Amino acid sequence: MALSAQVYLLDSVKTLSSSNDHVRNSIKLNRVFREMKCRPRIYQKTRWLGVSNVILSNKRAYDKGAYDGEIKCPIELETIEIYIQILQPAYFTTLGWEKNSASIADVIPQVLFLIDYWNKADIDDKEAKELCFFLIHYIKIKFEYELQAPIYQVSFCE
Repeated sequence: MALSAQVYLLDSVKTLSSSNDHVRNSIKLNRVFREMKCRPRIYQKTRWLGVSNVILSNKRAYDKGAYDGEIKCPIELETIEIYIQILQPAYFTTLGWEKNSASIADVIPQVLFLIDYWNKADIDDKEAKELCFFLIHYIKIKFEYELQAPIYQVSFCE
């Protein structure tokens, strides 16, 4: 079930990236986006934040009015906003880890926050909710030792 959500997201990102590649290679279209300072990005598979960068750049283009009657985005604004709602906390968390050389003491609370955020996300879209469950599953596998090790457990005294 969660695999279909991941495929759905990746299909949307590939569609956006292909469209963005066309925009960047077209002199006329590229000029429009460049003048509005909202050039859409292309998906880079080597970057963890690549998906977020593609989605955020297209949202910026929508916000600045680059997608008008003549130029169309292949993905609806509502879909992009749902993905942003899901991915933005992970995007900012990861940026913080990269910029601040985060220690494990910084990482574990933020991982727990992400799991809680995705569990409580108020999303009606079925594929988007499946994506949240997939991300929870993935992050639990990625940080399995840290989440299970007694040394990282926090206990509260009452």
